[in-house]
Amino acid sequence: MLAKTAKAFLLVSISIYFLKWLFFWLYETNDSYFYYAFAEFMKSGKYFVPHPYYWTIPSTLEPPLYSIFLYLAQFFARAEIIIHLGQIAAILFSGFVVYQIIKTYIKKSIALTVTSIYLLIPANFFQSSSLMAESLAIFSVSLYLYLAFLIIAQKKEHLTKYLILFSAIIILVRYNFISLFFLSLLFLAAKKKALILNGFFVFLGFLVIAGWILVNHQLNGSWGLSDQMGKNLYNRVVGGDRLVPSADDKNWLRLKEMVGEKFDLFQPTYNIEPFISSNFESVASESQFFAGIAAAALIKNPLSYLTNTFFNFFIIHKSGLPYPDNLYTYGRYMGGACEILGTISLCQPVIKSPYAAPIWNFLVKYSEVYYSFLPGLINFFLLFPAILFALIQKKPFFRFAAVLYIIEVITIIIPEVPVIRYIYPLFPIKVILITYLITQVVQFRNKILTGAV
Repeated sequence: MLAKTAKAFLLVSISIYFLKWLFFWLYETNDSYFYYAFAEFMKSGKYFVPHPYYWTIPSTLEPPLYSIFLYLAQFFARAEIIIHLGQIAAILFSGFVVYQIIKTYIKKSIALTVTSIYLLIPANFFQSSSLMAESLAIFSVSLYLYLAFLIIAQKKEHLTKYLILFSAIIILVRYNFISLFFLSLLFLAAKKKALILNGFFVFLGFLVIAGWILVNHQLNGSWGLSDQMGKNLYNRVVGGDRLVPSADDKNWLRLKEMVGEKFDLFQPTYNIEPFISSNFESVASESQFFAGIAAAALIKNPLSYLTNTFFNFFIIHKSGLPYPDNLYTYGRYMGGACEILGTISLCQPVIKSPYAAPIWNFLVKYSEVYYSFLPGLINFFLLFPAILFALIQKKPFFRFAAVLYIIEVITIIIPEVPVIRYIYPLFPIKVILITYLITQVVQFRNKILTGAV
């Protein structure tokens, strides 16, 4: 009976996503245009970002793989239908990975139930509708985790070479995934024979990374994965931590001269750029300028930076929206963002229904209530204990998953402000670790009750 109920629950969960594809839509966020602009550049060779930037040189603010997806989708008359379907498929795949891993350790009926609950997390519903790379990112983490599971738990070590190459490719989905690539190498380094056998794939992985760095330099003159890294570091060190360089630092003095002494410099660079961009020959040189200020502030205040990084680990796990906070109810603010980008029509479902907008509005309001208090409780009272529990277990895969989660969060918060939605792609790891903790506690309790301990 329990098995049939669990299967029915899963069917309902998947059906909700099918209905979502038919009756709901894609929505735009502040970052959406940057993905689209790069896709348009690949299509026409022209690049333009309007007010307040007026960029005409391709920016690599966002990694390119999602833009490639948008470029390919626009070969279809209604690209939004293909994009929406692909993003829903990515969420469903992540649910499949969660099921495949946890069913190894618990009853299949419970694993099915957990998977259904995972699919119905509001963030998954809304992120699969956003014109952003988050769905592709959660797919990437899920496949990486699944390959690691097959290698570690099921001893399929011949898959290691694919894990290495894949972990290099997904850096083009989210730059902070570079930690996954180096983690893959560490896990190979323990076995010298495996390192030699997979050396060609290690070379290919580095070739992917080096290739993108060269392309990035060719596009906008900057070195590194992105032409915006310096700005991100400024946002973290100066804007977020409110750390400043020495009063006589030449870049700091120049910035004050450009904007005026009374200008608030403890804010994101996108609020400062409109006042200073005319003083730089390129976005890359502007980003390097911000990087110089941030580096000087960091060198002057290393202890404060490290202390803030430690606390940011917890701040990024507090309650809050794991999707862009400009997700509005349909028919109000969203109406202004319902534009057409190439062949991508935003806010346009496959089938129009008068019931879709009221349901969407209800879900937006419900999710805002849910994320206002519950995620923080789950993270502090379940996730953190689950990570600690996994680290002391004899099961190597769960230790790996815990280390993976910690390293990835640290990779996010070292150069970035602790924005809650940045850890959304780690949700599959989070669900697996929490489920493992709960099932182990229940099993231990049952042993006590039956006198088996």
